[in-house]
Amino acid sequence: MSEMAAWSELFDFRGKVAVVTGGAAGIGEGIARRLAAQNASVVVADVDEAKGRATSQAIASLGPGRPLFVRTDVSDPAAARELVATTVHERGRLDLLVNNAGIFPFAPALDVTPELWDRVININLRGTFFLTQAAARQMKAQGSGGSVVNIASVDAMHPTGQLSPYDASKGGVRMLTRSLAVELAPLGIRVMRSLRARSRRRAPPR
Repeated sequence: MSEMAAWSELFDFRGKVAVVTGGAAGIGEGIARRLAAQNASVVVADVDEAKGRATSQAIASLGPGRPLFVRTDVSDPAAARELVATTVHERGRLDLLVNNAGIFPFAPALDVTPELWDRVININLRGTFFLTQAAARQMKAQGSGGSVVNIASVDAMHPTGQLSPYDASKGGVRMLTRSLAVELAPLGIRVMRSLRARSRRRAPPR
């Protein structure tokens, strides 16, 4: 058996339903495509409806299940609950949540406004918690456990400047992941993090 074939067999998500936030483009799209290629039924969640629908259509050819996009503002706990409810209504269950949605607007610390601080924290940290909460409630009700993957950042350990709200949010995600991993483990729900290497390109807030 080739190394690629062995890898594909080890990470076969056949019969599993996965939600990827921020799945319309970039890292999120890459995660959604890989999960679909590994036979997961993928739900793309994003605030960008046009790109989100296009991505969900594109990955439909890679794996099982019809395209499913759910427009979701992760900073809104009600939207998080609606995302989970729609996923279960359309796909019957939820097995994997990837908390990928996030923003990293550059700003010197002396220029950060309360509005900018709140926006970054609400999307990157608050959104991660309440989406995990909604997903974990569903996973508990299913009785079969599940997995949550939080996309953190190297900036959580090695800040590089002009990203204080982002760095604080990702440091929070790092500790939140550890806290939830301990608390949700008895329910058979694994919570883990993956680090992203953030580009130094100055991306505007989404």
